[in-house]
Amino acid sequence: MFPSFARILLGDFNQSCCGKNLCNGCIYGFVKSASDKPDPTCPFCRSPINVDDGEVIKQIKKRIEAGDKEAVYQLGRGYEKGHCGLPQDEKKALELFEKAGELGVIAAHTNIGYYYLRGQVVERDVHRKLKSALAELL
Repeated sequence: MFPSFARILLGDFNQSCCGKNLCNGCIYGFVKSASDKPDPTCPFCRSPINVDDGEVIKQIKKRIEAGDKEAVYQLGRGYEKGHCGLPQDEKKALELFEKAGELGVIAAHTNIGYYYLRGQVVERDVHRKLKSALAELL
């Protein structure tokens, strides 16, 4: 019933409307309140939760245009997993993770490291993986 909630369970903890990260307590509260309401709202900005994948992507792209670095990472996750009607495109995902990493999104470095460690989309480079891991720690 709530595709954005399904994405939360799959590991994307950002709301597409406002980009706020949801902790486990917020997810629990959202699930509890959403079951009681016909039209659940975001626990942060109180916008209606989007159930249309096209609208979710529009909101993410709008946040990117506004300079939201987390939205760049979130769009990368969409391409990586093929969420929200996006095609699964790991090359595009890696490009977005690298851009997000340059903008300061720490989690992006983990994703970049895994691509280089596994030799996925790019040539395997363990040193690059270590460099990404160190960047995340510093």
